[in-house]
Amino acid sequence: MTKYFGLTPEQVEFVRNNYSNHGSLYCAEYLNVSQIHVRKTASKIGIKLNYEVWKECTKKRIKLAYQDETKRMNNKQAQQDRFTIYTQKDKIIDLYINQKKSMSEIKRILNLQTYSAIRNILNDAHIKIEPKGHNARLWTENDDNFIRKYYYNTEKDIIIKSLNRTWNQVIKRAKNLNIKRDLNFFRTRETIKFNYRDNPMKRPDVRKKQSERMLKFIQDHPDKMLNKMLKRNKITSLEKRVKRILDKHNIIYQYNNYVKTVNGYKFPDFRIGKLIIECDGKNFHLDKIKETERDRELINSGYNILHFHEDTINKNIQKVERCILSKLKELNISV
Repeated sequence: MTKYFGLTPEQVEFVRNNYSNHGSLYCAEYLNVSQIHVRKTASKIGIKLNYEVWKECTKKRIKLAYQDETKRMNNKQAQQDRFTIYTQKDKIIDLYINQKKSMSEIKRILNLQTYSAIRNILNDAHIKIEPKGHNARLWTENDDNFIRKYYYNTEKDIIIKSLNRTWNQVIKRAKNLNIKRDLNFFRTRETIKFNYRDNPMKRPDVRKKQSERMLKFIQDHPDKMLNKMLKRNKITSLEKRVKRILDKHNIIYQYNNYVKTVNGYKFPDFRIGKLIIECDGKNFHLDKIKETERDRELINSGYNILHFHEDTINKNIQKVERCILSKLKELNISV
C-alpha cells in the first residue's frame, strides 16, 4: 500500500473506514494530522462524505462532550456561577427589580464571569430584560407617574436627580408615554444660549468700554505681552522670506515688537536698530493716507523705513537683499 500525502498505510486505512461517517475533523484529531491531508487522501482513494450520517454522528459526539461533568466543572468560576443560580436567585431578582441595579453592576457585586447566570434567572422568573444601553433598569409605575406630573414644566436637573437616570432615557420614556415638554420652558435660565441679541459683548456700548479699557492698559503697560494680546505673532509668507535674508547674514532684529511714537505705539514687521523693514501685502495696505501718517510718526521718532511690496518680494528677492544690506551699510549698522 502506497503513502498518501505523508500518511502511513495504517492511517490511510483508518481514513478509508471512518471518513465517510465521521468526517475529516474526527480523523484528523485521532491521527494527529491536518484536515487537509485527510480530505486529499480521501479524495485520492475515492471516499466521499455521507453528509446525513456525519451530521448525526457529530450531534452525538457534541452531546457526549457536554455530558462529561469533569470538563464542565474544571473552571472554578463556572462552579461559582452555577452555585449562584441555585442559592442567590432571590438576591439577583431583588438587585434587578427593587434596587434597580444593571446587569453589569450585579455581575460586579456577585463576582460573576459572564451575564449568562443573571440572564437565566431573570428569564426563568419571567422578568423582562431591557435592551442594551438602557442600564437594564425597568421603569416602575412610580417613575411613570413622576414623569406625567413633572416632565411638562420642571427643570431638567431635578428630574434627572429624582429618577437617577440620564436625560436621554427620560426623553425616550416620555415619548413612549406620549408626554410632551412645555416649549416656553426651554427659554428659562437653564437652557438659554447667548446669541447676538442676548450677548452683552455684542452691544455697542459694552464693546466701546472694552476697547477703551484695552487701549488704556496698552498705554500704561506697553511691555506686558502686547504682541500676544493683540495676536500679532503670526508671521506671513512675505515676512518669512525677508526673515530668511536676515538670518542668512546673522542680522540681529526684533520682529513685530512695539515702537513708541508721539501718538501711541506702532508694531513694525522688522526693526534693526533705527531701521524698520515693512512687508506690504496687496490687501493690507490699501489706505495710503493712514500709511503716510504712520510713516511720518516713525520718521519723526528717528527711524528710517524700507517698504517692500508683495510683488517685489515674490519676484525679485535678490533686489530686496541688496537693498537691505546697502541701507544697513549706509546707516553704519553692524551686520
